[in-house]
Amino acid sequence: MVIHTLNLERGTGIGKVTGNGVYVAGMAVPISAEVETGYNFTVWNGYKDTAISTLTTTFQMPAESVTLKANAVMPTTNNGEAGATGAYETRHSDVKTGDLSTPIIWMLLLLGSALVGSAVLVLKRKRK
Repeated sequence: MVIHTLNLERGTGIGKVTGNGVYVAGMAVPISAEVETGYNFTVWNGYKDTAISTLTTTFQMPAESVTLKANAVMPTTNNGEAGATGAYETRHSDVKTGDLSTPIIWMLLLLGSALVGSAVLVLKRKRK
């Protein structure tokens, strides 16, 4: 079993990110960011051509270690200056939680399978 690291970074205006860890390739990893007051989330990027425009999403872990960065901007006022006034939109998506997409469950299942497989091999060798 080969595991890879998912490193999540906070850009300007991002207070917290969740989803950092080690994962097996192909796993659906829930990632999310919390935006600081006065900022709007823009995009997760930093891995190849990845540009995820939702604050909370599920990232499909590739067969290599990855760094993603959550980014936010301060909206501009109607006169073009930075500030917390003016019309703007914050994008959200459904929080996907989960069952067997939770990394620790996968790790425990894989570890348990490896232990059972090893025990079967030991028993077969003893019978010979």
